[in-house]
Amino acid sequence: MYQLYSEAEDEGSHSKYKKLIEDINRTEPFESLPEETRPSLARLAEISQSSGQESDKELLHPITKLLDEYQDMKRDHAGMKKQNRISYFVALISFFIGIVGLIMAFTGPSKDFIQKEIQKSTESIELQLKSAQQVATADSKKARAVEQ
Repeated sequence: MYQLYSEAEDEGSHSKYKKLIEDINRTEPFESLPEETRPSLARLAEISQSSGQESDKELLHPITKLLDEYQDMKRDHAGMKKQNRISYFVALISFFIGIVGLIMAFTGPSKDFIQKEIQKSTESIELQLKSAQQVATADSKKARAVEQ
């Protein structure tokens, strides 16, 4: 901007650039504040600077300090809002997983059913052992008969 100002040849563009630079310099101290408050604060700064009283020159300090704090609180609030949304979804998912776990616990196999299944498998194993012993004894009898 300053380069354009220094290179301006005619008086009209020179005055336009000068006015733009003055506007930028006027609002620059309020850059971190909300966009809608900058023009008002710049005008108040002009009024307080042109005032003859010393107390008017420090008039904007508390206002800008409070607006800075407001901006910080607004940023913090946005971050907390995002964190709360994530926590809500995690809690919702955990709730549904818990419900599914409870349903599975109550609809799972009963004690009697488990006992019957264990008994059936035990009987099946015993039958397989008996048949394996019978085959083994038959094989040993055949082996003795062949030896004699």
